[in-house]
Amino acid sequence: MEQYIGHQSDVQRAQDQPDCGGPRAQLIQLEAGKEPWFLADGRISIPSDSKDVDGTLIRFVYEIGLRKAPSGYEMIFSYDAAPVSEKFHGDIAAIKVLSNSPTVRAAIAETGHKEGIINLRKYSDRIEIPMKLKEPFQRSQQRYVFHDVRGEIVGEIEAPFLSIDGQ
Repeated sequence: MEQYIGHQSDVQRAQDQPDCGGPRAQLIQLEAGKEPWFLADGRISIPSDSKDVDGTLIRFVYEIGLRKAPSGYEMIFSYDAAPVSEKFHGDIAAIKVLSNSPTVRAAIAETGHKEGIINLRKYSDRIEIPMKLKEPFQRSQQRYVFHDVRGEIVGEIEAPFLSIDGQ
């Protein structure tokens, strides 16, 4: 079974698919008391220096999600990280995370992260990004893009968000 946040136009198309014996697509109303709306986890390994992967590789176990909030909703990005090697000499503080979406970057900047850049400081953190919810909205996809000490892209995580313009 796959979790999928779609929009109203997806329901009819999914219901028209041949029955595979599993759960069918349903249109549901999101309630403020139920959280999270969506939560997914994953793993990624990222070097803090792309020129020294063996000595600076960090393994991340992360969660991304969306949950209802009083002013709209919140995007959740949390992680636990640890060095991969016993000979580790990297630095988690060398890693910066940016969204490829201007809308999400602006929301990150409003949480106190200068220019919408998340500078990692700890090996475990939870970042909640308040987002305004305007209607009509659509589910959009954005990426958290990880940059190393040299500014090189060393990893990406796909994450959904809700927008009115897809950006």
